Amino acid sequence: WIFLTSWISSGLDCSAKRILTVIELLIEKQFKELTNEVLSIKFHLIGKVLTFATTGPSDSSSGNMDSKIKMLLRGREEDRFPATMELFLRSAIREYPYHQSVLLEQLVRTISPVTVGASPSSLKALHSLLFGLQMYDDSQRCAACGKGRDVRRCSGCSKSPISVFYCGRSCQALHWFTHKKYCEAAKKKGSQAATAEAAPYKS
Repeated sequence: WIFLTSWISSGLDCSAKRILTVIELLIEKQFKELTNEVLSIKFHLIGKVLTFATTGPSDSSSGNMDSKIKMLLRGREEDRFPATMELFLRSAIREYPYHQSVLLEQLVRTISPVTVGASPSSLKALHSLLFGLQMYDDSQRCAACGKGRDVRRCSGCSKSPISVFYCGRSCQALHWFTHKKYCEAAKKKGSQAATAEAAPYKS
């Protein structure tokens, strides 16, 4: 997303159609000629993200891009789950053109019975399928970009079991619009738990 933001805001989104044409050819080549379903699906997902990033209002400023990113990151009121991102990924998976793909069949079988918000999410299913046996663990990943290394807890709710992680200030600032209402609640929950734990036992 950081790459797409800088790329689109620099005015290069006019090349998007040509790039999408190349991506479509790569999807077909990887599936039909090289029989590499994993790479074919990866190119398909890149194409879907590029289409999402370059469609809509003609304003290609970084502010417009930020609003698109925030739309995907926004958590539901009740549980912080990014339902819009989940629906975007499910739609992208459905639109993969080669329905005879074994990997696609596995993905659909994994995701279709799962309600939005339950586990595994589409992101977890995609990650474990496309990147091998290592399961996608989102418990210690940056809440904005998904990076899994060199992350730190949000200092506001760090004592809470439902604290989130960030890889840096820019990601924390980007995600703050959706995290702020939960941060205070999580902070209170964490301090109440600590107070209850410290309280003397009464028989």
